[in-house]
Amino acid sequence: MSRFFNIQTDAEGVCTIFLYGDIGDYYEVQSGRVARELLEAEKAGSRIHVRINSNGGDVYCGIAIYNTIKNSKADVHIYVDGIAASMASVIALCGKPVEMSKYARLMLHS
Repeated sequence: MSRFFNIQTDAEGVCTIFLYGDIGDYYEVQSGRVARELLEAEKAGSRIHVRINSNGGDVYCGIAIYNTIKNSKADVHIYVDGIAASMASVIALCGKPVEMSKYARLMLHS
């Protein structure tokens, strides 16, 4: 699994995908990369942690990430480590469940 940039696996087989950075095809969090990593994580284990620290970004890339996570057969847990703003907040809301510390922020547009 080391060939993937945003994914780590621990000794218990729990995979962690990091959505750190802006969302979009030309930014750190790319929908195609996240989809491939999620499929690889599903093969490696049934539990996946998605950790978010993002100001948001491209809506259509975010929707693709949202749908990929939402349709996953794995047990997906979402953690907001810093901020989940704009499109990143929509992705965070597909969690099963969503956890965040009292210092983290979730920003939704009205």
